[in-house]
Formats: sequence, C-alpha cells, structure tokens
Amino acid sequence: MRTAWLSKQPISYYGYTFDNDRATFVTDTFSIQMEDSIVRAFVIDGDSTGAAYKAYDGTIYFDEVLLEKFPTTKELRFKHFGADDYSYNSCTDVFTDNRDGIIYKSVCIGKQTWMAENLRYNASGSKCYDDKSSNCDTYGKLYDWPTVMNGAVSSDASPSNVQGICPKGWHLPSRAEWMTLIDFLGGEAKAGPALKATSGWSGKGNGSNTSGFSALASGYWNGLGPFYENFGIAGVFWSSTEYQPDPFVQALFFYLSSTSDRAVVIPYVKSDENSCRCLKD
Repeated sequence: MRTAWLSKQPISYYGYTFDNDRATFVTDTFSIQMEDSIVRAFVIDGDSTGAAYKAYDGTIYFDEVLLEKFPTTKELRFKHFGADDYSYNSCTDVFTDNRDGIIYKSVCIGKQTWMAENLRYNASGSKCYDDKSSNCDTYGKLYDWPTVMNGAVSSDASPSNVQGICPKGWHLPSRAEWMTLIDFLGGEAKAGPALKATSGWSGKGNGSNTSGFSALASGYWNGLGPFYENFGIAGVFWSSTEYQPDPFVQALFFYLSSTSDRAVVIPYVKSDENSCRCLKD
C-alpha cells in the first residue's frame, strides 16, 4: 500500500506508523475518530495477514507475528510525512547536460534533487579508473580539486552557489549540503546503506539503495602514489568546502566504504582525483 501511495508523489501527508521518531499520539476528538475509522479500514478490514487490529475503544491487539517484529510497540502513532512546508518541488527523473548531450538520472531525497549517477563530463585532466573508458561509462570520471571548482572559491553555504564543473542549473554540494543528505537518511552511522547501490561493493558492502542515490564504489586516483586504488571498496565525492586554504590539504569530501555503514565528510589531500555528484539549484 505504501509503495502504491508514494508512486503518486504526494507533497505532504499524514499517516500511522510504528516509528516513534517525530510521531505523536493523537489527542483531539476528531483525529481520534478518524484514527479509529482509518485503522479499522486498513488494518482490520484490509489486513489480509490478520497481524493486528484496533478496537473502537482504542485498544490495540497484536498477534505473535507482529509482536515478534515490533516487540516494544504499544500503540500506533500519528506522523507527518513529506515536505514540512507543504510545498511542491518538481523532481525530474532525467536531465541533459547541454555541454555534451549526456543524459543523467536524478533523484529527489528530502528537499534536495541529486544526480543519481556520477558526472562524466570530459574535462581536461580528468581520468577513467585504470585508464579504461568503459569504467567512465559506468562509474563516471575522476577529477581533481581545481577542476571540480573551476575557478570558484570555497563555500560551506547551503546552497553552495558553486557551479564548478557541474552542468548549468546544478552545483557542487557544500559540506553543509552533504550533511543535510546524511541527516535526512538517519545520520552518519546509518545513512550508508540507503545511499549505496545494491551491487558493485566488495564483500558484504552492498547497500539497499532505498534513497535512490545509487552510490558506486568507483575508487579514486591517489595523486601521492600515483596510482588508482579502492575500486569496489570506496566511493569518494567532492564538496565545495575547503578544509584549509593550503595547496596540499584538500577540501572536505563525502566518503562511503564497503566495510562500514557510515557516511561521513572528511578531509584529505588535494592531489587526489575523486568522483563528482551535482545538486540541483
């Protein structure tokens, strides 16, 4: 039912949940009456599993199947989903980079619209992993700090207002904008699986990709080596935020690993070449 409802792309809506996060018990008479009727329609009458039902007196009953899944649950809760300001923000599935005609997938996550694949723009000095053009087709190109910034100065604003190497209408995300994404998906300790693609990560590092971000373990070019490394192990994405104004220490970048569920923003050297994801203006 939830999948069918979300396929209609609702702007903002209320519903019942077992999740306590930002959810509350209803208190006013009208909502209580609506709660009873809605829960009865969807949980009692429409519940083919027979796992739960709620009586009109407010008592909720769970059978053993539901109790095993939600052992601490006592009551259903009322929660607001979607845009907090009830505004409509259009989200396109694809867009075209008019510089070279490449078509990219995009995805809405919270109030942000992200590229759902890595940038492949053929900027001077950019690389394909292992110098194989087929890797660029799947994993995008690798860029150094001067290239992704394209002459712009460091920014940690939200939005960053740094177009950099991104197509017109898109920009290089700041540290603050990466953190908005991470926080929306549950914080640094939890966001990784929701961001990572369901294949291409070594070991047990594949994600659920519930966000649609489809992050790949595209590795990077270690400029201090110099050599390519961590293909299948790490996904590294530039930000527009400089860690410190030094030609050696780089800007902060967004990092995902096959060995962890964490999604973090960390500093490293500017000589590396990493992937680029752009954020819609």
